[in-house]
Amino acid sequence: AFIAVVTSCVALGVSAASSQTREDFTATIGPDVIVGDLPDLYHWGSGSGGTIHAYSVGTTACNSGDVPLSWHGSDNQHPVIGQNLFRLSGGRFEQIGQSWLKWAFLSTNDNFCGTCITPPGGGTQLGIHCSDTYGASLNGSHGSLGPKSVVNPFTGSFPQNHQTPGSGTISGRLQVHTSDLDPNLNVGALYFVEGQYISPDDAAAGNLYNNASYRQIWITANYGITFNNPQGGTSATVRSHAALDVWKAVDPNVGSSELDVPGDGRIVVACKATPGATSGWHYELAVYNMNSDRAVGGGTVRLPASATAL
Repeated sequence: AFIAVVTSCVALGVSAASSQTREDFTATIGPDVIVGDLPDLYHWGSGSGGTIHAYSVGTTACNSGDVPLSWHGSDNQHPVIGQNLFRLSGGRFEQIGQSWLKWAFLSTNDNFCGTCITPPGGGTQLGIHCSDTYGASLNGSHGSLGPKSVVNPFTGSFPQNHQTPGSGTISGRLQVHTSDLDPNLNVGALYFVEGQYISPDDAAAGNLYNNASYRQIWITANYGITFNNPQGGTSATVRSHAALDVWKAVDPNVGSSELDVPGDGRIVVACKATPGATSGWHYELAVYNMNSDRAVGGGTVRLPASATAL
């Protein structure tokens, strides 16, 4: 469980740029896989009578470390990839979609991240400064998807063999309820996709806190999604930042605090406090499990004895 002292929300407020693209590939010690880009999107259609839409997001991995990263297609020494979707609306940041994990199988060692140093293991490794891209349609392929429940996100440990989601338009893919995307029900909402890599040797090297990146999207006709702003321009991938960071990037009154669970991963609590309509305060909290295997089963909010919660 976590404990959030919400009365300190205002004091935690910080300001950040509303849009940025991380270009810093400063080498770190050991293998270090990050999401260098979210290059494309795929809309698979709807299921459950049209109440749920399925998507997938392309991901480009970059190794910003100083040794190659394992990428074995024949065992469990390779990354798995998560895809998520978030909405910022009315001062509230929410996760509204997630996928099963994509099991990686081969590295192409391209030059998107810089000058790739081809590794001795070829496609079984992601070399120093090398990149590997899985397109959106491939990241939504049923045969390569596996459940999150079998993966320890802190150690990167997972079994070689795993269940697959089977067939069906929405099975295992990034699923979102249609009502969460309906423009008539979400006026002024902002939407963001996120990709995250979990890898055993990246985790063993202690480089597991920069593995997620996000990018803004827009909803088009028939619930398609695009990186193209209808008012002009195209969004950019914000590297090595989880999507939760966008909340405080666009609102300087949002604060956040990191909790590193001993012997486990990181949980981030973000919060915003605003004056109530007539008295008191209104609090919005968002809890992000970055890579804790223990996860969060519940929460406690401590209030002064004189306070009344409504």
